[in-house]
Amino acid sequence: MKNKTFLLTVFLTVLTYTSLLASVEIQSKRLTTSDGLSNNTVRHIYQDSKGFIWMSTLNGLNRYDGNSFITIQPRNDLDIYLADHRGKTLKEDQNGFLWISTAADLFSCYDLKRDCFVDFTGCGEMLHPYRNISIFPDDIWLWGINTGCRRITYQNGKFSSEIFNINSHHLGSDNIRFLSQDTDGRIWIGTTEGLHYYEKGKMKCVNNTHYFQWACHSDKNNYFISSEGLIWEYDSRKGLYIVANIPNIFSERDLPGVLQFNEKWIIFTSQNTYSLDTQTHILTQASSELNIPNGQVIKDNRDNYWIFNKTGNLHYLNAKTGIIKTFQLILKSASNLNGNLNCSKELEHYAS
Repeated sequence: MKNKTFLLTVFLTVLTYTSLLASVEIQSKRLTTSDGLSNNTVRHIYQDSKGFIWMSTLNGLNRYDGNSFITIQPRNDLDIYLADHRGKTLKEDQNGFLWISTAADLFSCYDLKRDCFVDFTGCGEMLHPYRNISIFPDDIWLWGINTGCRRITYQNGKFSSEIFNINSHHLGSDNIRFLSQDTDGRIWIGTTEGLHYYEKGKMKCVNNTHYFQWACHSDKNNYFISSEGLIWEYDSRKGLYIVANIPNIFSERDLPGVLQFNEKWIIFTSQNTYSLDTQTHILTQASSELNIPNGQVIKDNRDNYWIFNKTGNLHYLNAKTGIIKTFQLILKSASNLNGNLNCSKELEHYAS
């Protein structure tokens, strides 16, 4: 089961790389409602640790074993079950729980070992809305816009959770823009009204005046970008201070995406792309290959990057080699009408 790759898509494009020394035979099968799929609009595909293929659709959650489907729909007679039939993303954590996000900004948690849904809050608060999930080695965080965040732990076979928001006096704003972990294990939370970090059971406010949008963590440095284009560094001795200023930034909309590559922080803006040297703090324009205005970034499960900007082109950056490849997925004439590429966070790329 784990050795099989299933491709479910509206259009199947086969890219042949002539540089490969050996030919690879790719077999595909189109799966639709005629085969048992609950809906032909598939939002996300994920293979769990047991080898099953999970598909979230606009009408139910599906599990595929290579031969047939099992469909899961919400049930009014059960309090702990699939929260909404309109599925979005799927992720498995280190304890074997599958996390399902839905269009209603509600999460469900499925125990892959016991084949059942569970109360991931430990207190029956599964219907509190959150849009995003961040999975770390020791805990899981749910967070979103205007909802604050929830820290979830699983120990000795039981879930427990804690809420961080304005009402709990932990955050200055419930509008969270990012949640990330640095190399020291601190959890950083950027909001529209400040920057915080969580460490050893305590939440600390680092700044309560700026709108923080992005974070970058390396072995020695922690960098952040605020909505006016200021780049900040945090040092445990010096605190938070400004190291650079990105030109022509007027709001958070001018900062659509970032990526970290070879001690450089690549910053995409509405007009240009910039590169911050994390050792010298020098900000320069990025290479012409990475000059992708309005670039949005997705990091795949092989730690490589995919950049798209609603032009019909998809750019691939190999994080190890630095090789950049561009795929024209939509003709320029068509992209003028609708060039929005909905890319999955679980993209798999087999280019060398």
